[in-house]
Amino acid sequence: MKEKNFNHFIQILRLQLNSALPGKDAQYKMAPAFRFMGMKFSFPPKKGAVLVLLYPAAKGEISLVLTLRSNYKGVHGGQISLPGGREEKEDRNLAQTALRETQEEIMVKEDKIEVIGSLSDLYIPVSNFLVHPVVAYTPHRPDFQPNYEVAKILEVPLDELNDKRNLKSKIITRNQVRLQVPFYDVQGHNVWGATAMILSEFFAILDNIENGKS
Repeated sequence: MKEKNFNHFIQILRLQLNSALPGKDAQYKMAPAFRFMGMKFSFPPKKGAVLVLLYPAAKGEISLVLTLRSNYKGVHGGQISLPGGREEKEDRNLAQTALRETQEEIMVKEDKIEVIGSLSDLYIPVSNFLVHPVVAYTPHRPDFQPNYEVAKILEVPLDELNDKRNLKSKIITRNQVRLQVPFYDVQGHNVWGATAMILSEFFAILDNIENGKS
């Protein structure tokens, strides 16, 4: 997907996001097997939001940004994620949560981002978060500046990220049980878990657009 098609792509994507979403069927294609082992929903879950931020990159591709979290105490330290975080009292809504957190983490100002829709909410059992994925864009490549929470920024063209050759799996041992975990191989990093599940739904929408189902 090249920059010359960016505005048209955003228009079509906006329509898709405001129609029926692929939902859990698409998300669960990238769910690790252990997600279903004794999964419990704790009430009330904490609420949070992440941002799928699209922009035309330097080489002309339509790209999105991922972050490598700094190593810290907690279940998500050192993982690849979308920018975002926990809802705060002052947030008007969860879209504003995603924008605020993105500005804090990678210094893309809220007023430079336009929200075009959202994906299906996803519950994360290990941290008891209900995550709301927001989709937005900027018309130009941002000048990313990571804060202390972010060890590295990954700028990934959509065509690269959605390349089926980068869809892989590995075996891990959890509670003495060997389980298969699907992941996206992105620039030498494994993108799995909740982030992969969110991206899986997003890619299902992109596939619909590519196949003329919009």
